[in-house]
Amino acid sequence: MHRGLSCLTRAHLTPLPYGMYIVHPTLQYGGIYTDIDNTPKKFNADTIAPEEDAFFQVESAGIPSQWFMAASPRHPIMFFAVERILINLLNLQDTGLLKIVWTTGPGAIKEAFNLFRRQTGDYLKAGLYVGTESRTVRLVGEQANEHEYVWRNSIKEKQEAYEAMDMKHLTRMGMTKGGETNLTCFEQLYRVEEKKNRLSPELNMW
Repeated sequence: MHRGLSCLTRAHLTPLPYGMYIVHPTLQYGGIYTDIDNTPKKFNADTIAPEEDAFFQVESAGIPSQWFMAASPRHPIMFFAVERILINLLNLQDTGLLKIVWTTGPGAIKEAFNLFRRQTGDYLKAGLYVGTESRTVRLVGEQANEHEYVWRNSIKEKQEAYEAMDMKHLTRMGMTKGGETNLTCFEQLYRVEEKKNRLSPELNMW
């Protein structure tokens, strides 16, 4: 994980690992993740049955939601998502130019779900899916109404609330703006290792 994140430019260091902050703890410990501005609608304490292994809502793109999810510890989808994020980082052809959403966000969850069920394709339907090691995932809702169970982005005056708390969004701080580096991830990793070697040659592990 550390090696993959070493590919990033300073501009992307803060926002890009966001997806990893979601999926890695869920892989290790299980539980429910929700964005802070979500509000339950149909979802309640009885929506997830005790025997259910993982739970997602179908979002407007027809893929499992990243903004609300639940899984038992060590669920294959969470494992695949972590690995997919790292692969996406290592495959970067320019470490300054990347689409954050599809590198560590919904795109990684979608790919992890397809790996789990050993199928490809968009526009998933609600239902119970059985995949790797006979583990299960339940999808609820439909693409046309992604707010059926959980109302996504329900706080419409977030910016005013941020300003009242003297908070600024990353985009307004210029922290999501990268720029061409003309370096692949592997080239960036090489530079990082060479810099460490120059600073502390006695610690060189090559």
